[in-house]
Amino acid sequence: MANVARAPLAARRVLAAHLRVLALEPGALRLTGLPNTALLAFHALALAAMARLAHWPFWAIPALWVGAGLALLVWRRGWPARGAEALAPLFGLYLVVVVRLFFIYGLHREVPPSLGYTGAVGLAAAWITFILLRGVHLLPAAALGAGALALWGWAGQLWRLAPAGVTGSDPYAYVQMAVDLVQHGTLRHSFPLAVLAEQLGLPTLPATHVGYVLPNAHGLAPTVWPPGYSVLLAAAYRLFGEPALLYSSVPVALAAATLTWALACQLLPPGSKQLSRAAAALAVFALATSAEMFLRLSIPLADGAALVFTALAVVATLAAARRGPAALLGRLAAWGALAGAAVGAAYAVRYTQVLIMPGLALAAWLGLRRPRPRLAFLIPFAAAAALVALPDVLYRVNLYGSPFRFGTGELALFSWQALPEALRRLAPEFLAPGEFGWLWPFALLGAACAYRRHRLALGALAAAYGPLFAFHIWYPFVRLRDLLALYAPLAALAGLGAVVAVVWLWRRRGAAWTVVRVTVVLVALLGAGWRLRLLQSWDSGYYTFGYLRPEQRAGLEHLAALTEPNAVIAASLNSGAVELYGGRPAVRPGHQLQPGASWTEAQWLTFAAALRAQGRPLYLLMDSAELDAPLAAVRAAYGVTAVAALNVPVYFVGGGSRNATVTLWRVNAAP
Repeated sequence: MANVARAPLAARRVLAAHLRVLALEPGALRLTGLPNTALLAFHALALAAMARLAHWPFWAIPALWVGAGLALLVWRRGWPARGAEALAPLFGLYLVVVVRLFFIYGLHREVPPSLGYTGAVGLAAAWITFILLRGVHLLPAAALGAGALALWGWAGQLWRLAPAGVTGSDPYAYVQMAVDLVQHGTLRHSFPLAVLAEQLGLPTLPATHVGYVLPNAHGLAPTVWPPGYSVLLAAAYRLFGEPALLYSSVPVALAAATLTWALACQLLPPGSKQLSRAAAALAVFALATSAEMFLRLSIPLADGAALVFTALAVVATLAAARRGPAALLGRLAAWGALAGAAVGAAYAVRYTQVLIMPGLALAAWLGLRRPRPRLAFLIPFAAAAALVALPDVLYRVNLYGSPFRFGTGELALFSWQALPEALRRLAPEFLAPGEFGWLWPFALLGAACAYRRHRLALGALAAAYGPLFAFHIWYPFVRLRDLLALYAPLAALAGLGAVVAVVWLWRRRGAAWTVVRVTVVLVALLGAGWRLRLLQSWDSGYYTFGYLRPEQRAGLEHLAALTEPNAVIAASLNSGAVELYGGRPAVRPGHQLQPGASWTEAQWLTFAAALRAQGRPLYLLMDSAELDAPLAAVRAAYGVTAVAALNVPVYFVGGGSRNATVTLWRVNAAP
């Protein structure tokens, strides 16, 4: 009877031991004796049964046993005569097995993919790893491991899925500027067909590629985008060849992660190294698992470089300010020069980043409270920023006659009325689960913590990044990529907030709080796993705007064999790639993507007639519906012949594209 009476007590002890170890609580109960032995036997049988139900090979059974045994050895630091509670996460794995059997034999339905064995085993293994780290007082290493794993996966995916080439507008233009700078010593591109159009009295813009402005009398035209990022690409291209252009996003991603780490470490005062490192690791995890970050860094775009240089400027300013007026003047001057150079570089790759400069100057002024330290930082800061930005200023003076003129006319679109439309565009993207939808509470909590413990750092973030956000929300066509630089501070604040929440929650006492902690650990692991799986979901079929797959580049390169050396190819947004990879000049006779600067049907036929008079063959690559009307016009006038079918990105009117096989038509020669 005594043994029977003790049974409920033993059961409660087993349950309590499992809950406390699942909650990662210090000093968790340790099981010994018969309960421990019984649990070990149960786990051995259950793992073997699961391996057979999953149709894994027989060697998987001893492998699972060895893995569980090694975990127990680490947990107890010796032979596991006690400590079976460390394998508590395996009960979740067994629950998945039971649910799968219920779907198959109870509901007679197919098991959902979310109940796969691989995911369940990964969850249990991660949870057991957390338990072991807690047992050896190294739980903060879990955050470091999560950040490192996400960064490895991010960089690896960017490397594996690097584009075979670029097309479209800005992805192509950044690369073309770099190629022209290396090969011809100029950022401008030559458009001989624009000279012909000018001679015929036709608009010249359709004889250029999207993103280039009106060419001069010699057919040279710049793009509307800042040249700074292309200068960096040109340096990489000269040193390492074309692969450096296509794989350039990998070093940008690593730099972005490094500076996000550094930014997170600046949010807490000195003396909080352990918390700062954990927060920084979680910030890197949030950054590296963002879908938007992957999309924008998978092709050569200046958005990632703008994030890097902006974060570098903020980190350098905070590094100087946190040292205070007692710092050596030489070191303050070095930090000031670095921050200023970063501001100048950020401006050169994206003009709007100049808005961070006043806020950083204010942060340095408030952090360095004596005249000499202030001047030691601010003078090199301003000088370095001006020096780095000077080449771009001279470039625009040479092009437009004024340092205050730019190639784009988008400033005219900014208005008070644009605010609702801008917020409507941004909110769904910014608050998506794969971005900051689940991280906003932590970002707010991190901001509250920074306000209490390091107001200067929080003020510097607000003063630097606030104007960027405030400026862009008055633009009706703003996209999330325009605010990509904000990902670094938001990820840093979210990482800090997550660490603060964990510290607060694990200081609570009581059985109810234990259950809450178990739930939090489960949700955290599931959320982290979901974001990692989202990162790994990009496969060999990956595509985004401006991205060329290997078969598409091969098709464009095949144009050199399909067409005569003096041929001209009419296309849409692929016109730049046609010239870059196919080696043939291109025009854009369509009038839907750029209706205000296109040719009429009569002007298109005039241009086609001029080419025929010069003996130059004319082809049409049907990469957009806007080519239908030009094709119909030349078909009626001269007749056309299908030459080949090529796989290229096909662009929609109003935005978007898809990969498809389209026809290359040849305008019939004169009889």
